[in-house]
Amino acid sequence: MPKQNIPISKTYLTDEQQQWLDYALKQTRYCHYFTVSIADKTSPIGYHPSRSSEKFYTVDEAKQHKTELEQQHPNRDYIVTSGVIHVDELLFNVSRWAVLHKQRIEQLLTGGEA
Repeated sequence: MPKQNIPISKTYLTDEQQQWLDYALKQTRYCHYFTVSIADKTSPIGYHPSRSSEKFYTVDEAKQHKTELEQQHPNRDYIVTSGVIHVDELLFNVSRWAVLHKQRIEQLLTGGEA
């Protein structure tokens, strides 16, 4: 399979966040994600306002979704969060997020770089 360009943006990341993402991109057993959540005083990471914001592969995608939600609901505060989950999450997932991780992992396992 030819190497595909998997999108990763550095637009919105601090140096520390970029180091975390660079490390996460080299992992074959874990997958990073970005989400958009409604800021909530009862939860430090908020809660998810829609299914479409569940997991994004790039911070740019998450920021774009956050902007769209802010336009739709100007009285709410939104935050972008990030994390990692085990690769088993990809088994039955057909979202764009999962497809990009499957491609990334395949590239790593065949000796390429993600």
